[in-house]
Amino acid sequence: MSNVETIQSIYAAFGKGDIPHILNTLAEDVDWKFYGPASIPFAGHYHGREDIARFFGLVGANVEIEVYDIQEIEETGHTVIVQGFQRVKARPTGKRWETNFVHIYTFDHDQPVKVREYYDTAPMVEAFRAN
Repeated sequence: MSNVETIQSIYAAFGKGDIPHILNTLAEDVDWKFYGPASIPFAGHYHGREDIARFFGLVGANVEIEVYDIQEIEETGHTVIVQGFQRVKARPTGKRWETNFVHIYTFDHDQPVKVREYYDTAPMVEAFRAN
């Protein structure tokens, strides 16, 4: 399986809620960072599959994904860059946000060993802010 196919399988699994597939696709010691302030419940730096499972638990508990559209996947060397768009509802407040995103996956031995997620976090922060 190519690196791009691996990433496509991760997004397909995410769409089905198949977190075990995602975890098994990642390197055991994966280094994952979702850049954002502490007011976003799942923003932070995660290490290893167990910690990534905790990350996905936080995501599931705090958001309802309405649209998650992968628009472009590009591979350069050991790196796969994904660009997309999302519309999401914050469960605690019921507020929605829309934003584009970029995810960068670094591969070693056919597995993602590093993941970086970049968003415009301002609308997320506002969506999680209580009235």
